[in-house]
Amino acid sequence: MVSNVARRHRPHRARTLTLLQAFFYAGARALLVSNWPVETTSARALTTGLFKKQVADTKLSRAEALRQTILDLIDGPGYIEPQSGKVVFSYAHPIFWAPFSLVGEGGHTTVQGN
Repeated sequence: MVSNVARRHRPHRARTLTLLQAFFYAGARALLVSNWPVETTSARALTTGLFKKQVADTKLSRAEALRQTILDLIDGPGYIEPQSGKVVFSYAHPIFWAPFSLVGEGGHTTVQGN
């Protein structure tokens, strides 16, 4: 789950924290949360990159997968406009990746099944 846990009003923040707690009570081991609103395309790139890294290397910890994905965003081309193919802005600025935090178990994921 990805959630924006920072809200301007305390009652909303309390409800969000209760929602995060509910995920842990329901069995979630880790949550990826943002501490402030984020730009959509960089958030999508970060979350999909994170999950792709975890699928590609099951020995990679959640925290390390997040770290590597953030470095990929920093070093990558940034947002490329679909029509022109030109880079509009870089994702190297912290506003695109700094709001994300891993809450819960940052260690290795376990693949269930078989």
